[in-house]
Amino acid sequence: MTAAALGAETLDRWLNDGGRDGRRFQAALARVNRSPWLMATNEDWRYPATEGDYPGRIVERLNGYVDWLFDAAPDVPEIVKTFLQVMHLVAPPTALFKPSLIWKRVQWGRKRVRGTARSMSPAT
Repeated sequence: MTAAALGAETLDRWLNDGGRDGRRFQAALARVNRSPWLMATNEDWRYPATEGDYPGRIVERLNGYVDWLFDAAPDVPEIVKTFLQVMHLVAPPTALFKPSLIWKRVQWGRKRVRGTARSMSPAT
């Protein structure tokens, strides 16, 4: 729904600017839809049944990075907040690559190795 709302805003701006050059509108709409489309289709490649032209190993690396980052989500609220902002199109996907966010994940991993971070596995 957010992508549709952003598309409607793009259309509104184009119409308010005179609405003469349809190619300009299509280019602006493509820019608005690029991130949501890539986020959705990249996730599809997690499933072996996905068909189509495989975009390459970059998708595996991106999905692996998101998995790595999200491992710490239960203990690092900033990761959850940023992830939700990206999913709701309030922040760009590049927000997940902020050095401060990566550093928080690295610190969480160090605590986990030392045994001071919570584990996602049930207690035995």
